[in-house]
Amino acid sequence: MRNRIAVIDPGTSSLRLLVGEKDESGIKIIAGVCVPSSGVKRGEIVNIMQTLNSLNAAVAKMKSTFNIEVSKAYVVCATSDMECITKSGSMDRSENLWNEMVSTEELKQIKLDVISEVNQADRMVYTIIPQAYNIDNYMGLVEDEVEGTIGKHISGTFRVITGKKQYVNACINVCRRAGIDICGYIISPIACSWATLSYDDRELGVALVDIGASTTKVSVVKNNITTYCGVIGFGGNNITEDIMKECNVGSDIAEAIKKKYSICLSSKVEHDLGIIIPAGHGRERRKYTFEFIAKIIEARMSEILEAALWHIDRSGLKDELGAGLVISGGCANTQFITDLAYRITGMGCQIADSTRDISNDTSLDFTEPELTTAVGAIVYCFSGKEAPVCLENGNSGTNNDLFSSGEVKAPVVGDATKRVDTVTYDDASAIAERKAIEEQAERERQERIAREEREREMEIEREREREMEREREMEREREKMEKRELKEKKVEERKKTFIKKIGDIFGSGNVFTDDDEA
Repeated sequence: MRNRIAVIDPGTSSLRLLVGEKDESGIKIIAGVCVPSSGVKRGEIVNIMQTLNSLNAAVAKMKSTFNIEVSKAYVVCATSDMECITKSGSMDRSENLWNEMVSTEELKQIKLDVISEVNQADRMVYTIIPQAYNIDNYMGLVEDEVEGTIGKHISGTFRVITGKKQYVNACINVCRRAGIDICGYIISPIACSWATLSYDDRELGVALVDIGASTTKVSVVKNNITTYCGVIGFGGNNITEDIMKECNVGSDIAEAIKKKYSICLSSKVEHDLGIIIPAGHGRERRKYTFEFIAKIIEARMSEILEAALWHIDRSGLKDELGAGLVISGGCANTQFITDLAYRITGMGCQIADSTRDISNDTSLDFTEPELTTAVGAIVYCFSGKEAPVCLENGNSGTNNDLFSSGEVKAPVVGDATKRVDTVTYDDASAIAERKAIEEQAERERQERIAREEREREMEIEREREREMEREREMEREREKMEKRELKEKKVEERKKTFIKKIGDIFGSGNVFTDDDEA
């Protein structure tokens, strides 16, 4: 029996459902599906029924493709109104405890006091992240260093991530209707950081910018502590909308242009190259240079990176991030994005690698940029570290003591002891079955690629034929024009001949043409 968990990442453009397992070889993503998402706007569930339809489609696809039934899962949380605030908490220990070691329960109580102070009627604490503790005269201790010390007064500084309660209620509603128990909520910036950042990055200091479809998530990590999280309310979809507006095309064509000609530095593009957008519905074909398209993408991408820089500045650590900037998400594939990021932020930049903490036998299909956050959530849950989740009903959001006996446990809203054992079946048969499924999926993928290539070649050939037909039509028009000109010339010659004859008979002084002055 192997230890497995599932993660649901309800994004704006697609809903991702991944299953991971951990054994002696490490963490492996064994199954994953991605379906079009409905009912989610800027990371927030706004239509429960539409989102439920997407989740049911993902669950059914997981069952049909990988023969895995998901009954429990973590949910990734990334609402656009997420806010990061700094709060302090403290505790004066009773005199009979002055010579007793500081306990986990005392630190937990300080967090709960901070949470109760921050919680509001319509908002709740998603995550509370300890930054540093002080015990009497000992300053700047991390949580592990505080436990076991002795003293009279404990104080701490925390980063508190808050968001709408409505989001959590919507997630519960959708998952319950789909027959899935929620094991916990992991905020997107933290999940993404666990998929992409190395230990050195986290220690030296790094800013992670995850550019999604409708939101961009920013997290800052220093000394292995997440010190800041923020969400920007726009992302890759805004680039598509800009192309739609500037090129006067539909969303499908705009999205295809963005993906195929995705360059965010117009200075790197040859000026005399471009694309022809086919005509349709009586409209003429339009030509746009690659430089024009690059300027559209550059303008919006610059806005995203400038907003990310604002969040990085707000963290107060911009000048202390030795590992610079890391970019993830679907837009990380945009050409020259690291150059643009350096131009705007002044920080060294690299593209995220989501394969560093998962086993080598994980299929590359599960390491695509759009799956980075879901992969990070799985790595995060298996880490054995403190995994902050949405907090409510006195749940502390820590799980240091829940990783035992090889089983993953996680705190849950209203239930701090629920165990995650998403799927289990005989290992030998599972491996053989999964291998057959993966081979079949790979064959289908290769067939799909070959089919798409043939379709592209056929479309190119059809366009070539259409171009040749247009040239033949132009040639026919030229021939018609030449015939008309020749006919008019002959008519003019016959007219002049007739006038000359009339002049010879009646006297040329009384005869004039339309070209003479009266």
